[in-house]
Amino acid sequence: MSTWRTLHAAQTPDRVVMSYWDNIDFRRFAAAYTLIDPLEKLSEERWLLDLSVQGGLRTGYAKLSDIEIDRVRYQGKSGVVGARATVQVRLRWFTALGEFTDVLRHDLRRTPRGWRIQARPLLQARPPGRFMVQPQVAYAIPARRLQGVGVKAGSVLDRPRLSLGPVRLVSYLRPSPDGGAERELAMVGTLTNVDARPADTTITGLLRDAGGREIARNNAETAVIHKLLPGETTPFVIRFDAVESVVTERLVASAAVDAKGVVSSRDLSRTLGVWTEPGLRMVASTVVNLGTSESTIGHLLLGLYQGQDLAWVNHTFLPRSLAPGDQQRMPLRADLPPGYRVLMAVKRSVEGLQVQTRALQPTETFALAGDRRYAVWVHDFKRGEE
Repeated sequence: MSTWRTLHAAQTPDRVVMSYWDNIDFRRFAAAYTLIDPLEKLSEERWLLDLSVQGGLRTGYAKLSDIEIDRVRYQGKSGVVGARATVQVRLRWFTALGEFTDVLRHDLRRTPRGWRIQARPLLQARPPGRFMVQPQVAYAIPARRLQGVGVKAGSVLDRPRLSLGPVRLVSYLRPSPDGGAERELAMVGTLTNVDARPADTTITGLLRDAGGREIARNNAETAVIHKLLPGETTPFVIRFDAVESVVTERLVASAAVDAKGVVSSRDLSRTLGVWTEPGLRMVASTVVNLGTSESTIGHLLLGLYQGQDLAWVNHTFLPRSLAPGDQQRMPLRADLPPGYRVLMAVKRSVEGLQVQTRALQPTETFALAGDRRYAVWVHDFKRGEE
């Protein structure tokens, strides 16, 4: 009896929203559409079209891990046809680029069939005369420039010149599964491509104990722009969060970081623009596609500065793709992690090249509360781009 009640629980706005997203996640689109109260003659075919062309990280590369209802607000008597409700839902997604959380608000109406989510057509037809032109730079990979006598060109890996800015080892508190907090270590810094050719980069951090033994090693993963144009700078964070070994502050006696790269011609388009509105703890950003092709997955990074030094990097991926000329609002946290503190300067190396002594800051930084400033970087990934 209890199982039957669980499967056939009384229909409420929060249960309708949870069922809707569960059906979307498992591609039960027909079942999901039955939970919709269509507005403006929204047909199932048009609803599916809107859903399919949104693209981006959430639709093609994600799996729901959790559906959490934040709040439910009613207007009118909940049991009467015509009553309305607003549900705010928090969706946590597993993706190929890490986890991210999407917070959405749904308006519902009580119909003779029960509570239904109100939905209208999302995409507007573009004017037929719309035409956009965008100049671009393309790169060809030339022959290897560093080649010894008698060595075949194909056997030499061409390395672009890179320069590391100051890098700091920091620690902060990260929420633990049991509801507490665990202290975690990370490296924060900047990397600049000082070569005349684009670079596909790898940044590796290394921690050693007092005896010189390696106790942790990791690469910069998602909080970085890996493909750099000539003269371009990226911030980065290297987290030491391996579950197989716990690294504490007292174990670390020294830290080092090494950067290397290969010449690349992929993922080099920079057709996204961004403008921001700073707040106390958040920076509201608006990302616009200035190019002539769809931006499949946009990536937004926000660097927090203390004086002249980069202190931390927050980043997020846009959950939906952007068609040419479209824009999307995306908030970014503008505060340091809880319990943040600087431990030491990190020894830097770039394959046989001298590192710079100061970071190359972005062209513009913007003021935040206190002696803090921030800068924003944006790039994207395009489906099928070579």
